[in-house]
Parts: sequence; structure tokens; C-alpha cells
Amino acid sequence: MTGGRSKQHVNKVGSVLNTYVSTDDPAFRSTIADWLAQSGELAIHLRFNRGGGVCSFELLSSLPSFAARLGELRPRTFVSVFRDPQLPQRGRVDEAFIAAALASLPKGTEYLVAGLELTTAGSHSWFPYFAGTVPGDLRSDLEVCFGELAGVGPFPDWTLGPQRGLSAIVPHEDGSIKHRIN
Repeated sequence: MTGGRSKQHVNKVGSVLNTYVSTDDPAFRSTIADWLAQSGELAIHLRFNRGGGVCSFELLSSLPSFAARLGELRPRTFVSVFRDPQLPQRGRVDEAFIAAALASLPKGTEYLVAGLELTTAGSHSWFPYFAGTVPGDLRSDLEVCFGELAGVGPFPDWTLGPQRGLSAIVPHEDGSIKHRIN
């Protein structure tokens, strides 16, 4: 990655104009540092380019861990970072945890269940996550995580604007941003 470049890519999607900034952008990095200092945690949603819809939702608690994670990502990965703490209910999933989750989320709420322990299979690793609408599959999604540490809450709304969340794209080695929505 190239440090300090501040390039933007403008992409017209339907009637919506989206401006994308690089994850190397100093203003983006500075804002993230401020948010982390205020809350002690970052929630990031990664959408992998040409990944067939594969995403990851992760919680990070330091700038070095955030920078290291960005350094592991391929160019064109779309990174959304949320200012406010996410997944308010956390713990080891058991029947009491499942009951509390079902009671805490109103019907019709879009939910997120995120594993808080890294899953590894061979050379691949990830934090499992599930999303849906309450009541839907919430119980079965939590049962998949039975006995493991997980967090659950409303799915973060990345459309709330720059005061609550920021999005950026991992640049190519030359600092350019090339992103297609497809």
C-alpha cells in the first residue's frame, strides 16, 4: 500500500453519486484514530471484490490491529467502519444467551450475529457471521455458534453518513482506486 495518497473515485450508480476514498487517505485514517480513541473499539464490515458476495464483520480494538488488517486486504476491498460500538449483547452462546437475544431485538429488525473467535481451516481464517430479520433464523444462527463467543445486535446501518460510519476502498499498489459495483 502507498501511504498518504488521497485519491477519490466517483462512480455513478443509477441516480446516486458515490464518492470513494482510499483506506490510505490521511483524513480517513485520522477520523478512524479519533473514533477508536473515543470508543475503544472499531466495527468493520469488509466486502471482498469479486468474492461472490463474501463479506466479513470484525471488531478491532487498536490502531495497529486496524492497520494490520488493512494491510492483509486485497485491492478493491470495500471497508465500512462504524463509529459507535456494535453488537451490544456479547458472550458465550447458550440457551440463556439465545433467549436474551430473541427478547432484545424487536420483530422485523435486521440482525447481525458475529463470531468473536477466529475460525481456521487450513490456510484460511475468518470470523463467522450471520444476518437476517427477527425472528427469522436468529435462533438457528445462534445455535451454529453454541458454546462459542459471539455478539448480536441490530445490523449496522452504513448509510447513516460520515458522522456514524465511513467507507473506503483498499487501493492498488500505485495508490489508484478502481471499484465497480457488480
